[in-house]
Amino acid sequence: MSALAAQIEQHLAPFAQELEQLSTIPGVQRLAATVILSEIGTDMSCFPSTAHLASWAGMAPGNNESAGKRRRAKARQGNRWLRTILVECGHAAGNTRNTALAAIYRRMVIRAGRKHAAFVVGRHILNIAYHLLAERTTYRELGPSYFANSAAPTSLSAVASTNFEISASKPP
Repeated sequence: MSALAAQIEQHLAPFAQELEQLSTIPGVQRLAATVILSEIGTDMSCFPSTAHLASWAGMAPGNNESAGKRRRAKARQGNRWLRTILVECGHAAGNTRNTALAAIYRRMVIRAGRKHAAFVVGRHILNIAYHLLAERTTYRELGPSYFANSAAPTSLSAVASTNFEISASKPP
């Protein structure tokens, strides 16, 4: 068994930099980075965008629309090994503290449950991996309040804190 592990490490030696880049993502350890790298490769030019990669991996959301009504649908089938490891990484990233991926996970758990939240975070991890490999950079943590700050204010007190004047009157 140790001989096999040594042989695998020998084959991974040329990709040490890419493995380190992927290992900087919260929830992605060396084994997961190895699986992600072995499944999608290092050349991102074959995928025009992150949406194409997500569709190929089976991480794109399903589409069930009829008569103008959009219903929830199962995600399409794709690379089952990559999809499995990304969902596992989604669960791991959801259990981290003070990260943007954990904030996404907590927000999605409320609406859709743990499994779907892990799937959504897994897709975010895949998008991050695409950009890291395409741009040859390392992961930069945005923090748990990044997505909350970019959203529009949802309550009257939030609007009032933005120096807008609020008035309420009875309807006629």
